[in-house]
Amino acid sequence: MNDKLKRYTIQMYHVVIVLLAMISIALVLLDYTDNLDIKQAPYSWIDWGILILFAIDYFVRLFLATNKRKFFRENIFDLLAIIPFDAFFSPHTGVGRLAAILLMSLGIGFIGVLTSSITSYFAEETDQKDMDELMTELETIRKENSEIKQELTKLNQHLDAQKNANHKDD
Repeated sequence: MNDKLKRYTIQMYHVVIVLLAMISIALVLLDYTDNLDIKQAPYSWIDWGILILFAIDYFVRLFLATNKRKFFRENIFDLLAIIPFDAFFSPHTGVGRLAAILLMSLGIGFIGVLTSSITSYFAEETDQKDMDELMTELETIRKENSEIKQELTKLNQHLDAQKNANHKDD
């Protein structure tokens, strides 16, 4: 996979994860404010679907990690995020509120990562565009330089020929 496609794939992965986290946070907040009941369909299906996707994501990354202990330490909040919100984690309990705050903080962090990823993507694209323009201009200058060298060679040959002709006449 080339680098550009790999970067794009990673960025799209981050976008999807951030969107799922934002949807999950919105569902919890709406449930907390009694605007919807997260235990009722279709909200429960959405919530469980996101939970399952986060769980798959976590365990695939854990499986692929070369250092499992380091992965576990660095991704403890991801693990906490995939624990189902049962009565213990209901937004109406202290622990549930703490979990919601942690998830919102992580969501804000994900948004920061997403924003910086998008910014760097466009900055790299602009840098590549500038580099392409510079390379094109450099190639044009090289061609012109070569043409000038050829003209100078012709002029020198013409001057040498005139000098030789003048010396023969003397």
